[in-house]
Amino acid sequence: MSLPPAITLETLPDLVERVRVAVVEVQVSGEKGTGNGSGFAIAPAAGDASPGVIVTNTHVVEGATTHTVRFQDGSENDATVRLEDASTDVAILSLASAAPSVLDLRPLAEVRVGEPVIAIGSPYGFDGTVTTGVVSGLNRTMPAPNGIPIDNMIQTDALINPGNSGGPLIGLDGRVVGVNDQVRVNDVLQGSSGLGFAIPSDTVAALYREICETGEPRIKRSAIGANLRLQYLPGGPQKSGAIVVDEPLDSSPAQAAGLLRGDVIVSLDGNAVTAPGAIFRLLDRSRIGKTCSIEFLRDGAPQSATIVPQERVEPGQEEAGGA
Repeated sequence: MSLPPAITLETLPDLVERVRVAVVEVQVSGEKGTGNGSGFAIAPAAGDASPGVIVTNTHVVEGATTHTVRFQDGSENDATVRLEDASTDVAILSLASAAPSVLDLRPLAEVRVGEPVIAIGSPYGFDGTVTTGVVSGLNRTMPAPNGIPIDNMIQTDALINPGNSGGPLIGLDGRVVGVNDQVRVNDVLQGSSGLGFAIPSDTVAALYREICETGEPRIKRSAIGANLRLQYLPGGPQKSGAIVVDEPLDSSPAQAAGLLRGDVIVSLDGNAVTAPGAIFRLLDRSRIGKTCSIEFLRDGAPQSATIVPQERVEPGQEEAGGA
């Protein structure tokens, strides 16, 4: 694991000056009016025809019809939405021309609890605002805009306010460890100071790679056709858990597999369901139309069946928590 270079209070401004050039204010407008958020530029992948690429949050651009990004030097660039993924709250925009600077992404495996981080964004429209803190925790789970759990989120105490959404959380090596997304205050999700959470860069890299490979403007996922919730099993290891089937939908794969209300799914194709987002993470595009094994408990007794997941409906059309 590579460690960040030594940064002192004297050299921190040099780092900020270097990375903030790639941070943008995302200005949007539509039927609901105008708004703003934050974002940052990454380098276009090899073979990507887009001259510039911006990462932000889905909830920043959702419902907007025009999108403009404003860089720290005051220059503006028209943008078009290339991806809005409500299940991860990641949006990717294409620019009409190249960004003046780009940021690199750092793998989650290299992120350590306690390491210093910098959040840069446009809270309340104050572009280029910098706050500092540390990585307070890893492997957190928070809900996406459509209610699907986002796993592996990074917790930070770097101050995040309305308008910071979509901006980068940056390590002292100048690479992006996550996308600032949401905060929790008094156990309620709000847009003000509190516990901050960022979507890991690994998620951004995977989504961008997929849309480049497929050329499609959305991420395909599979579904079994049931409303689910997490249930922790008595006597299990700490933090182990399973998903309870509330009600298989009519003509769904879950119904065809014989699942019933109250069945507890414990694994899919041998992969244990041990976290709120585990079943959703397992149901990726590779399982659409593929026969899978599913193991579950019925009245405490182990059961197994085969199931053929189908393509999930567009984000926003399914009920929250549905898989």
